[in-house]
Amino acid sequence: MRCNLFKILGVIVSMYVHKMILLIRLTLFSIVCSAQITYMDTTNLIPNPGFETFNMFPLGWYYKGEHYTQLVRFWSSPTGASPDAYGPQVIVPASWRKNGFGQATPHSGNAMSGITLYGCEDGKPHCREYLQVALKENLVPGQRYELSFYYNCLERSLQIDRLGVVFISEPIHIEKDICLCDLNGQYLPELKKVEAGQWVKFSFFFVAHDEASYLIIGNFDEDSYTHTSSTAKKPLPYAYYYIDDVRLKKLPPILSTKKHASLELIDPQVGQITQLDNIYFDTDKTDFSPKSFHQLYELLRILEKYPQMKIQIRGHTDDQGTDAYNQSLSLHRAKAVAEFLYDHNITQERVRYMGFGKSLPIANNSDPDGRKKNRRVEFLILEL
Repeated sequence: MRCNLFKILGVIVSMYVHKMILLIRLTLFSIVCSAQITYMDTTNLIPNPGFETFNMFPLGWYYKGEHYTQLVRFWSSPTGASPDAYGPQVIVPASWRKNGFGQATPHSGNAMSGITLYGCEDGKPHCREYLQVALKENLVPGQRYELSFYYNCLERSLQIDRLGVVFISEPIHIEKDICLCDLNGQYLPELKKVEAGQWVKFSFFFVAHDEASYLIIGNFDEDSYTHTSSTAKKPLPYAYYYIDDVRLKKLPPILSTKKHASLELIDPQVGQITQLDNIYFDTDKTDFSPKSFHQLYELLRILEKYPQMKIQIRGHTDDQGTDAYNQSLSLHRAKAVAEFLYDHNITQERVRYMGFGKSLPIANNSDPDGRKKNRRVEFLILEL
């Protein structure tokens, strides 16, 4: 009887310990992600350039494009094929590890992404994978830019000459696993051969022709147009490359852009409500889109300029959906702005937040333009 009691106690203790270990891992992961989110290179127009920040706790390998999109902050798969995310918590299955997947070390930091770029004719699933990201601001026509990233290849991978990039105005969302072979405007600099484990910088200069707001990295040509080579004794029948540290920067002279009126020009008064017109969220989401950071930093600088200022962040929605849903959504969006400020050393004493749901419209909800105006975040100055 006593032995059975000890066994039961042992099982309970073991379950508790495992639960605590998982909780600690999740907490540490959350802290790491929060620290990474606070760092934003304001000269780099690519958010999360090293794929370091995840939206959730990654436990294993992912097989659909939507899985990658859900996992890596700001990045997405434009098709049904899934790029691969690598990081300290990602577990690569043994069947893929035996071919070398995940053995490379990131160029910097702790994470990177990997994509298959060739091999459709040999029957490999997901033979064309792409990395898509929203820019922090639209390209400026006539502005000169430098785009760069680092690439490396799987040890036994075929090497190819067709790794390129495309800038587009609207994101691509295709459920099928297909080649994006009909996209126009591809930039295709010379691709150098690499030795396994060696990171090579992919860099080129270009002048923007339109106000594109998304970047896609991948191979936009059929296998028949792609030249391959290999130094491996037994090469794999496909090309697989790692990507890390993506950078897009303007080069002088910097052209003027269509800018919103700066928050820093306001004459602050107690009781004043200022709308944050350029803070964007994806539909039904509370995560910022990359274009939001410019205005978030403006708000941060105002609070730094007026160290006694106290504000209330106020979230609002249109009348679509239930009252409970709209209340929750507006509250969490206001909270997201407040937490950005907390992460940048503004105390909670100075920044409160509240959600008003659909209760305070500023326009008619009967038409799309009115509903768009009602979906807003603003701040109220409480003290100066």
